[in-house]
Amino acid sequence: RFDAVLDDILLVRKEDPFAKFVIFSQHIDSLRAMKAMFEQYNQESSASQSWMDISETSTSNTRSEKPSSFNPVLVDLSAGGSKTVEVSLSRFTNDPHCDIALLTTGASAAGLTLCAARVCYMLEPTIKAAEEAQALGRVHRIGQTNSVRCVIFYAKDTYEERLLALRKQKKDLTELLADPRHFEEEDDEDEDEDEDDAPMTAAQARR
Repeated sequence: RFDAVLDDILLVRKEDPFAKFVIFSQHIDSLRAMKAMFEQYNQESSASQSWMDISETSTSNTRSEKPSSFNPVLVDLSAGGSKTVEVSLSRFTNDPHCDIALLTTGASAAGLTLCAARVCYMLEPTIKAAEEAQALGRVHRIGQTNSVRCVIFYAKDTYEERLLALRKQKKDLTELLADPRHFEEEDDEDEDEDEDDAPMTAAQARR
């Protein structure tokens, strides 16, 4: 799953070297592990990649490129309170080199704004669809000027796939119960049955 996120980020970077990403997870340990993965990637790629190729430096001294390394920030609400979160989000929003924000799904309830992101990942589906929608809504808030893509990862043939199926069934049932046409048709049928069962008047009997 981590590899899939990394591969997708690298693909997006080919089109937009300055793209920013938000990664949500219900588990803070998963986010810490993902942050460590990015740091390991930086170490492994530092030997073969550089900010600017030396041969190109002589031909273009004004060229500016996005570094091939990652600069993630972990937004941990339990680590240092609201002030720490504010500093981390400000860094993600305003620092062009801070390209990845890692947040727990529960952090989305804190009124955060993540409009700097272009892509949003959820490492696993949530039990409640409302929590998921709230998290993704932090990227789609007022002030967002970019087209945002949201990706939700799940493992096939596991409880995560069954969870998504159950959520879809619940959503379909809710939409069915909220559809007034379903009840209008039943009401019309009841009215027709009432008219058929009503006793005939004297005028109708003479006919």
